Amino acid sequence: MKRAQMKRAEPAPSSPASEVRQMISIKDVLKRIPVSRATIERKVKLGTFPKMYSIAPMRVGFFLDEVLAWQKALIENAIRPTEN
Repeated sequence: MKRAQMKRAEPAPSSPASEVRQMISIKDVLKRIPVSRATIERKVKLGTFPKMYSIAPMRVGFFLDEVLAWQKALIENAIRPTEN
C-alpha cells in the first residue's frame, strides 16, 4: 500500500519567511484526533486532512495551525441535533 502523500515543509504563502510555524509529530496529532494512523494517512491522501511533511528520514510532521484549523472547521460544520 502506498504511503500517504508527503510534501517538503515550506513557509506558508501568507506568512513572512522569518515567522516560524510550530510543527507537531504524528503522535501528537493522534493525541488530539482520536482515530488511527491509517485513518489520518487516508484522510491526507483524500485531501480531507492537512498535509503531512517529511522532516527527516522516517519522520513526518504537521503544522499545528493547520490541524487546529481542521478541528475548528469540523466543529463549525458538525451536524447538531435540533431541539423540538
